[in-house]
Amino acid sequence: MMKADTTELATRVQMEMAAKAVVIFSHILMVVGIIALGHYHFSNFRNGVGMAVIYLMLPHTSLYAGHVMHLLPGVLILWAVVMFRQPMVAGVMLGLATGVAYYPFFLLPLWVSFYWERGAGRFVAGMRAAVAVCIAGLLPTSPDAAAFMAQLKTMFGFWLP
Repeated sequence: MMKADTTELATRVQMEMAAKAVVIFSHILMVVGIIALGHYHFSNFRNGVGMAVIYLMLPHTSLYAGHVMHLLPGVLILWAVVMFRQPMVAGVMLGLATGVAYYPFFLLPLWVSFYWERGAGRFVAGMRAAVAVCIAGLLPTSPDAAAFMAQLKTMFGFWLP
């Protein structure tokens, strides 16, 4: 009995450490992405740093600092905007954001209309590939088909009211 308790505790500690690492890495990617947005899109590194400092000072940043479901989709959408000149990469970023939370899917019409004749196909292909990878990532964590379907419904926000 004692061995199972220590194994369970060690697993829980590892899961907490992994979650904290994802949060910290996501915040770093958010700050770097904001700076990159200022530098590449507005040709002003100082404005990018200023925007990043304002992001770090926002109350929302400190209140929800540990909420991966709030942070990770935003990071991926930000990097899709930073990489907008490469439709496939932007599609992958938006697809990964959709795999984390369902609401970035509603940005699809906006992005497709932006790329309409100059990359919409590549954008949608990248997004579809990323969503397929996210769905495939559920397979190893699902013990049976019912659990897989439950995780799939959670991924895409299909909940009963």
